[in-house]
Amino acid sequence: MSSKIFMKKNILIIDDDDDLRSMLEEQLSFVPGIHIFEAKNGISGMDILSQSKVDLLMTDLLMPHQDGIDTILEVKKMYPRMKIIAISGSQDGLNKAKVFGADKVFSKPFDVEEIELVVKKMLDLK
Repeated sequence: MSSKIFMKKNILIIDDDDDLRSMLEEQLSFVPGIHIFEAKNGISGMDILSQSKVDLLMTDLLMPHQDGIDTILEVKKMYPRMKIIAISGSQDGLNKAKVFGADKVFSKPFDVEEIELVVKKMLDLK
């Protein structure tokens, strides 16, 4: 009899908008097999990344203290295989995020169900 160890996938959501962060967390909490970390800015997010294994980063781009572009650059340097979703109301920002390593970008406002589908696909969840 073979036993398969089930490991949860960890997602880090970085956004300075508490309501948006909570809405994403609530929507994704229904996806079996994931655990969600939250941070208000890139500095707090990098602290979480240094202490926890994270499989997918979702980040806003325009934030105080450390914006999403700087966070993406730092994450890609430290964790080159990290999957990243960038979220912004700025198309220019989203274009930069793609160039600097975001695997997928979403323009605000976005469809949370579409984000859920992309997250499942990126983490290879059913």
